[in-house]
This record gives sequence, structure tokens and C-alpha cells, in this order.
Amino acid sequence: MKPLFLFAQKKLCLIWILMIPLVGTAQTFILNKGDTIRVRSLKYFRDATVGQLLEIQNDSLTFRAQYGKTFTIPCKNIVKLKVARGVRRNTKRGAIFGGISTGVLLGVVMAIDVSDEQDEWLTPTPGQAFVGGLIFGGLLGGVTGAIIGSGSHSPRWVEVPVDNLTVAEKPMVHPPAEKPPARGQEPVTTQSESRRRWRVSFSSGNCSSGPAKDIEQAMRRDGFDDTSPGGFFGGPVDHPFSNTGFGEIGVPWTLEVSYTLKPRYDLALLLTRTPMGETFGYQGEEGVFLFIKYDVTTLGPVFIFKPGRIVQLGLGPAWVVSEMERETGEESVYQEQKGRLGAVLQGALLYPTHTRFFVKLDVQYRWVPDKTFGPIPTRSGYYDISPSLKEFKANFSHTYIGFGMGIHF
Repeated sequence: MKPLFLFAQKKLCLIWILMIPLVGTAQTFILNKGDTIRVRSLKYFRDATVGQLLEIQNDSLTFRAQYGKTFTIPCKNIVKLKVARGVRRNTKRGAIFGGISTGVLLGVVMAIDVSDEQDEWLTPTPGQAFVGGLIFGGLLGGVTGAIIGSGSHSPRWVEVPVDNLTVAEKPMVHPPAEKPPARGQEPVTTQSESRRRWRVSFSSGNCSSGPAKDIEQAMRRDGFDDTSPGGFFGGPVDHPFSNTGFGEIGVPWTLEVSYTLKPRYDLALLLTRTPMGETFGYQGEEGVFLFIKYDVTTLGPVFIFKPGRIVQLGLGPAWVVSEMERETGEESVYQEQKGRLGAVLQGALLYPTHTRFFVKLDVQYRWVPDKTFGPIPTRSGYYDISPSLKEFKANFSHTYIGFGMGIHF
């Protein structure tokens, strides 16, 4: 037993001997000259100040603040000291900020929007509308904020003990000099950017009224401009009038698939679907209502030029299919589609450009030649002959503004 006990004692002493250097150096934290530090000292400044470490001497710390002033502060007056060690993406911060701000804003807007409609059937209360907007806006804003935040970085701060600090000379590592591109050459891109040549994005948004004014003018010409009598659901209504834009008869959207030819040039295929709206007319003599819906579908290539890192400008031809339709209940009384060659002029902001996912703001003008539609009947075949809307020209050219997301691969 005694030899075994002596052997255990020797092992224990050996372990303590090996740990002595670790214990002795555990209290020392080495900083490098030129490190970015953040100092909090209630005696010298109100808020934490960021600057560049110059030296530590005689229990005091000297650093140059970002705004140029140099401070020498006794270590005993430093409440908290942090040093920047690398960087981190602001994905989490962006998601939290985007989710809270967008959710609250959309909730308030929806609550205000329904507050004046409480006397109508199936209308949610302002509280219910706020909760719905808060949830939907929070999800949408959170995802958007996370994508935007992933494109920005902030220092990764590590707290260090103030006692027993030491400073080492920081070796200066200079990257190899790169020859600047000559005039006419393409700018240098990162390896990740050069690998990711394909991009797919989807956006949704609002559009201008398109042919609404032309349809209203045709209704006035053919007598569909009377005032309908009031009833259970409201008072007298002047005709014609139009309801156009987001959500009236659908949601406008844009799908884009693009390929990077060169750092400044892309070639894209654009597919859009734009439910524009509906125009209402009324002829008092016959007591006839006339409701006309209209939408546009476009498909075509777009050549994209990138003058800046996040800015894109595009132009290209497009095959445009314009459609008008009139329904009576479940029956389609009139439907007409006409295709023409048009053009798309596009401007976009895309951010971030170097990550897998990105957000995108689209602004497009879609030019469509005038087309002739009609005549449009006002009743279905099993009714007596009634007035109709005669042939008229309609211009489906419109502006689209949308916001969406995409992926590089």
C-alpha cells in the first residue's frame, strides 16, 4: 500500500507543477498596439468610447479616440474594457429590428384602416387588425431585416480584465499590391462573386392604372356615366370609376432569372403578371351595370448594366399579352386577349450583393402599344338585347414598383 500511496503523491505533485505556468499567466491579457478597443469610464466620458490602443504604462491606458482626441486614463477609472476580435454579421440584429418595426407599423396602419369600417359586415376590430398586421409584418420584416443585416458587419467585442494588462507590438501584415485595372478593363471581383453567376428573384408590389382612363372615356361616350341609386349597402354612386392597384383583383408580381456575363453586365429573363384593376359603369335608362377587369402578362429578355455595386439598369423587348374580361356572376360574358411586342425599362437596387440571399427593389416601365377592344356586351345571351360598349382603344402601358427577395447560386 505504501508504494502505491507514494506513486499517487508523485503524480499529484507533477500535475500541480505543470499547472503553475498556466495559473501564473491566467491573469495577464495581451493587447496589441493598434487594437481597436472600447473604453467605458464614467469619470472621463459619458458613453463608451471607441479608439485605437497606443500604450499601457504605469497602470494607465493611452488610446486615440475615433474623433482624434488622445486619452490617458488610469486603469482604476476604467469601468469596462473591450477589444475587437474579428467581425460578425448583423443578421440577428437586422431580423429583430426589421421584425419589430415592420410589425408595429403594419399593425397600426391596418388598425387605422378598419377603424372607419366598423359598421360593415365581417370587418375585424382595430385590435384584431393590429394583431394580424403585427404577425404578418413581423415575419416579413424579420426575414427582410435578416437578409439586409447579413450584408453588413460590426466588430466582435471581447471583454478583457483591466488588471495586469500588457501590450505587444502588433506585426503589420501588408497584402500584396494589386495592379489597378486599366481603362476599359472590368473591376476585380471576389471569388464568391465570380462563382455565383446565376440569380433568381421574386418581387411583388403596386402598378399604375394602365387602361383605366381609356375605359372610363369609352363608358362616357356610350352612356355608362349615370349615377346609380342608393341601397342597403350605400348611397348613390357616380359612374364611371375605377379601382386599380395592389389587391383590387390580384397581386402584381415579377419573376426574374439572370446570368452574369461580365462583372458589369447581366442577361435576364423577365416574367411578370399584373392584375391592374376593374372599371365600373352604369346606364340608368336600362338599369344596366358594366364591370370590366383588365390585366397584363409580359415575357422577354432584359440586358442589364450595373453602374454601381447595388444599382442595376435594364432594357429589353417583351411579348405583352393584354386581357379584358367581364363576368356576370360565375359566367364570363366577354373575354379578349391580344398580344403585341412591347418593351421593358428597368431600374433596381439589390443588396447585399456578396451573400447567398438578397433583397431587391424593382422599378419598371412597361411600354405596350395601343390595342382595340370591344364591343363588350352588358348582358348574357339569355337576356333581351341591351346596350353594349362599342370598340375603343386602350393603352396598357404602366409603371410597376415592387419589393422582393432572391438567391444567388
